[in-house]
Amino acid sequence: MAKRLFIAAIIPEEIKQFLIRTESCFKEEVDEKLVKWVEKENLHQTMVFLGKVRNQKIDTVIEIIQNLSQNPPLDLSLKRVGFFPDQRRPRIVLAEVGGEIAKLSSYYHQMRMALQRAGFKFDTRFSPHITIGRVRSNKGKVFFSKQLCEKVNDMLRAKDFRFKTEKIVLFQSRLTPEGPIYTSVSEVRLGKPLGV
Repeated sequence: MAKRLFIAAIIPEEIKQFLIRTESCFKEEVDEKLVKWVEKENLHQTMVFLGKVRNQKIDTVIEIIQNLSQNPPLDLSLKRVGFFPDQRRPRIVLAEVGGEIAKLSSYYHQMRMALQRAGFKFDTRFSPHITIGRVRSNKGKVFFSKQLCEKVNDMLRAKDFRFKTEKIVLFQSRLTPEGPIYTSVSEVRLGKPLGV
C-alpha cells in the first residue's frame, strides 16, 4: 500500500483569510468553472511533493522532517500575486512568498538531501509560493486583466503581510471528485528540538 504525500510549511489564519479575499476578487472577473480555487483549509507553502510513498517508507520521511525541529521559526511575507508560467498562459494562480527565503531554501535543501539519500525521487525545483488557484486546462481560455491584478496587489501593498511560520507538516493528499482532502500524518514545530 502507498499514500500520496507532500511536505508543507503552515501559514497562519490571517494570511489564509487575505488569500481567500484575493480569490473572491478574481471570482468577480473569471468564470469559476475555469479555475479550481484552493479552499482556505488547504492553503499552504509546499516544500516537497513526494507523490506515492509506500507505507513502510513513511517512517523515514517522518524522521527526516522531525530533524527540522532544531531550526528556528521563519519570518516570511506575501510579496505579490502572480501566475505560472505567466499571465498570458496561466496554469497556476499564486502568491509569491518573501522574507527569510534563504533560510526557507536551506530547510528545503536539508530535507531534499536527506530524502535523496534515503532513495526518494521527486521534483527538486523549489519556488517559494502559495498556490491559490489551478486553471482547468480543458475548460477554455482564462484571462486575468492587468487592472484586476493591480487591484489585488494594491491590496497587498496596503498592509504589511509579514507572518511567522513555526510548523512543518507531512500531509497525505486524497484526491476526490470535489477536490483534494489533506490529512496530517506528522508535524514538527520549528525551534523545539526533540527531547526539549
